[in-house]
Amino acid sequence: MNINLIVKVIGIFLVALALIMATHIPIGLIYSDGGIKSFIIATTITLVIGVLSYFIGKWRNDSEITHKEGFLIVALSWIIVGIFGGLPFFFQDCFGTMGFESFSSSVFESVSGFTTTGATVLKSIENQPKSILMWRSTTHWLGGMGFIVLSLTMLPFLGVSGFQLYKAEVTGPTQEKLAPRIRETALILWKLYLILTVIQIVILMILGMNFYDSINHSFATLATGGFSTKNISVESYNSAAIETVITIFMIIAGTNFSLHYYAMFKGNIKKYWRDSEFRLYIFIYLSISLWVGISLYQNGFSLEYSLRHSTFNVASIMTATGFSSVNFGAPEWGKFAQFGLMLAMFIGGSAGSTSGGIKVIRVGLIFKQATHEIYRFIFPKTANSVKFNGVRIRSTLALTVWGFIFFYFLTVIVISIIIYLTDNQTFQTSFFASLSCIGGIGPGFGGVGPAENYSIFSPTIQLLLSLEMIMGRLELYTILVLFSRHFWKE
Repeated sequence: MNINLIVKVIGIFLVALALIMATHIPIGLIYSDGGIKSFIIATTITLVIGVLSYFIGKWRNDSEITHKEGFLIVALSWIIVGIFGGLPFFFQDCFGTMGFESFSSSVFESVSGFTTTGATVLKSIENQPKSILMWRSTTHWLGGMGFIVLSLTMLPFLGVSGFQLYKAEVTGPTQEKLAPRIRETALILWKLYLILTVIQIVILMILGMNFYDSINHSFATLATGGFSTKNISVESYNSAAIETVITIFMIIAGTNFSLHYYAMFKGNIKKYWRDSEFRLYIFIYLSISLWVGISLYQNGFSLEYSLRHSTFNVASIMTATGFSSVNFGAPEWGKFAQFGLMLAMFIGGSAGSTSGGIKVIRVGLIFKQATHEIYRFIFPKTANSVKFNGVRIRSTLALTVWGFIFFYFLTVIVISIIIYLTDNQTFQTSFFASLSCIGGIGPGFGGVGPAENYSIFSPTIQLLLSLEMIMGRLELYTILVLFSRHFWKE
């Protein structure tokens, strides 16, 4: 294991983080919001440690990252970036803006941002400095496409090969390269991401949202993060037009970005509907929206209310964005509508998107595999002929998917039990906190509903949930392999 190379690469990430963090100092100056000191101190600490790490690790010239080193760098980088990303929150609390009551809560907020979970410990968001709120949204935007994927655009110039990092960070059971070189793929993804973000900012401003709020909400939407500048999220605008635009962009963000690439840069719009996962993604979204909408209408809500809030909140939960247009945890919504949202929590968006959850492609694969097993039970000599997107699925991939789902729910259950037994929370709150964190969703039900926050948990549990958020963002295996003794063998 090349420790020098690992330290060097992590140093590069910290320097990049410090430079991005420094851009929030002018925001503090513009709004005179008292956040300047926090960013100056946090930026200085991050930059100094990053530069030192880079030069300490530079003594060896090995630039090829191995498979094992890729896993370790990605896992450590997400943890370390999450910790250093929480420094502005921590120092801001030291200077008098209450909200982040401990270092663990600052780390929790930072990790929640970078993993695009959107769970918050803030009881009053609107009282925070604008530079701090912008940093929350920036962590979303960086983490959505992947902070490491962004860094891959720089690594070749610094003598580091990054394909193993790309494989360890990109979501989904498969990773598609859009260009021969990994740096070109990273640039394509970020170019798409930036274009879509700018388009949403402009549209939201046309609809009456101010420039500052448009940036924050666009960052949170395209990253499927959900941090808002308002205490009651998107509900505060009470605008069907704004909700519609955000709904559309949440669905876009929950779609595999390679499809956007072919549509926007290659002019191949038909590729959307030819993609099995995209068709299933839209079908599931529309089906659950219809389920929730009918349930709301039967509960006495108007047709306009039922359609408006079912389509928005199902998109928000299914893509793991976490915005809310109403308090969907309220008893008036009824069990059937809330069950629909719970179902969406488990599924998530598409592979290769910024969304969380199990991913639609895995749901489709296990359904096809399960139904095929019934057929094989009747006709034992039948060969494995399960196809997805016209491609025959290898049995090893099917086993990997089943293994992922097993570990996914095992993690949810284990952490739920730990919270329930040690933190004086109800099992409903414990379960949905765990499910929301691993799925990158943010709000859930019970004590972590859309009208609540995560300040109810002890510092230890907040750190445990932070780790779970990173595990969910990296899709478990990148973290779990570190606990295997075989990983550490030469």
